[in-house]
Amino acid sequence: MRWLAGAAVVTLVLSIVGGFFYAARMTPASTRASAAPTVSVAATATASIGAATAFAGKDGAGQVTVSSAAWSTTGDTMPPNGQAFLVVDLTVSATGGRVEAGWIYVRLVDAAGETHLFSLGPKLTNLLHSQVLTPGQSATGQVSFTAPRGACVLQFLDPSLGPVASIRIPA
Repeated sequence: MRWLAGAAVVTLVLSIVGGFFYAARMTPASTRASAAPTVSVAATATASIGAATAFAGKDGAGQVTVSSAAWSTTGDTMPPNGQAFLVVDLTVSATGGRVEAGWIYVRLVDAAGETHLFSLGPKLTNLLHSQVLTPGQSATGQVSFTAPRGACVLQFLDPSLGPVASIRIPA
């Protein structure tokens, strides 16, 4: 009888987790940024593709480097009308403390100020997996977004999901 209770708990947990992932996949990956920021996000991004950008977060410090960014309309699914997939190759390195790296710690802000979170759609050859880095360690991989084509800003986030580095992605 104990196995039946255990099976019920496992089924409940899998249902909740499965529902979360289904809802995340079926809900648009973009959300509206706060109303009319006084300073454009693009104007505050000083780094560009290929440049190592230093950051300091709550628990650690490091550098993030975007080595490439490419727009595509092909993948496991098709992007919505008027949008495309952006696949970004990046490396995160820790120089002090503990640095959290992974697809959850990046977001994209488009020219209209909309924020786009990681999306499933394009085929990635090397997903940037979530991990904790200590000084001297680095992680390299890809993240992807579904957004309108055009100039945008990739933001690297600390564990509280606040931006600590911004990189300009040209159109």
